[in-house]
Amino acid sequence: MIPFTQFNLNNLSWDTVSNTMPGKAMQMVGNTGYKIFLQIPYQLTIENGKNALQSKSLSAKVIFAATAVLGSFYTLMLYGSAIHLQGRVAHAIGTKLNSDWIVKAGIVIERLGKNVFLSGAVPLYGIFYEGPKALIQSFPKIAKYVIEKVDLAAQWIFNQVLVPLWEKALLPAIKKIDEAVRYIANIIETAFHKLISTIQSTAKWIFNHIITPLWEKVLLPAIKKIDKVVCYIASNLEAAFLKLISTIKTTAQWIFNHIITPVWEKALLPALKVVDKAIGFVANQVGFALYHAGLAIHSTAQWIFNQCVVPAFNAMTIALNATLNFLSTYVIKPIAPVLTGVCNKISQVAKDVFHHAIIPIALTIRNQSFAIANGIVNAKKEVVEAFCAIWDIFAKA
Repeated sequence: MIPFTQFNLNNLSWDTVSNTMPGKAMQMVGNTGYKIFLQIPYQLTIENGKNALQSKSLSAKVIFAATAVLGSFYTLMLYGSAIHLQGRVAHAIGTKLNSDWIVKAGIVIERLGKNVFLSGAVPLYGIFYEGPKALIQSFPKIAKYVIEKVDLAAQWIFNQVLVPLWEKALLPAIKKIDEAVRYIANIIETAFHKLISTIQSTAKWIFNHIITPLWEKVLLPAIKKIDKVVCYIASNLEAAFLKLISTIKTTAQWIFNHIITPVWEKALLPALKVVDKAIGFVANQVGFALYHAGLAIHSTAQWIFNQCVVPAFNAMTIALNATLNFLSTYVIKPIAPVLTGVCNKISQVAKDVFHHAIIPIALTIRNQSFAIANGIVNAKKEVVEAFCAIWDIFAKA
């Protein structure tokens, strides 16, 4: 006995023949037939249809649905070919047995299989061959049609839009603009020529009647007289200046020879020699005295430092060390625990104030600030919404 489960022939248990060669051959043939005629068509049609219904993506739905449809065509071709083959086998058996009803049944089954096969093959033939072929063959026609229509549209636009627009609007406007520009240019040219002519005549009149007489009768005579005066003054100043330089040179030479030289040789030079000798004598005597005084002061200062300053500094150091030891032993050590406790108390009080007073106050201020900010934002949103509603009302009106 062979247990059977629908769409699960792969798991059939062959109790009696699985270990023999014919049994294994039958099992292989059965599994192959199950995959070809049941499992693959079921996966192509039923499972893809379920996936198309359950999928949320539109592209996935389209892919699954197309696969299910193509799988249905394939299944019809598969089953049609199998039925057609069975009809031919029955027709051959009926012919061998001289049985009319078997022959007729074979013919009917053969026709049924052919129709079933064609019901799947014709759509696939149309989809994968005739459709692309017709589409490819129609491309030149479509391109030609599009080119013809575009050409007709371009001709219509040119004849019905551009030509009338050019002849009735743009060309008259250009002519009017050209006439206006020419008219304005002529006016400007005439006015410019008149202005230049006026300026030239005015300049000639000013030159002939004002500048020329003024130059010939006033400026040129005045310049000539000024030139004569300047030449006369320059010649007289030059002679006077030469005379002044000669007088200064003669006077300076006489003063140097008769006053400065005698005073220097007979009074200043002897006095300077006497002063130089006096300064040398005083410097020698004073320098010797200062040297011995410096030696005496150095020895005195050395004795004071060794005999007074050093013992006094040592005594002060001993007294200071004793005072510090006394303070450390009898004052700082007893007071240190008290100061430590006071510092600890102050630190604990500061921590309590920070945690129980400053932080709650800061949090309250922050929360209130956030609340105020949120209120402002919400108010702004409400104002914007109200303004939009008013704008919509006016727009609809």
